[in-house]
Amino acid sequence: MRDVVLNSAESELLPLKISGFTSLRQELEGIVDGIPIAYLNTFIEGEDHFHQVLTWTTRDRKDREFPLFRATVESFRELPEPGE
Repeated sequence: MRDVVLNSAESELLPLKISGFTSLRQELEGIVDGIPIAYLNTFIEGEDHFHQVLTWTTRDRKDREFPLFRATVESFRELPEPGE
């Protein structure tokens, strides 16, 4: 993402548990195509798979949208493979 996001600033990786899975969360802000953007990235280590949940909004909407993004990501559940 550093190649696409100009003037980027990122937070430290925050360790957390989501549905009992080891996870990391990071915020990233910068400029994409001239628009100030804020990302909330979450990385989840599932039973057999790695999951990345990428959410974003314009920077001026970050304070309003990030709580919804966090709540949505925290509802993550890993589903069984088809046929299991």
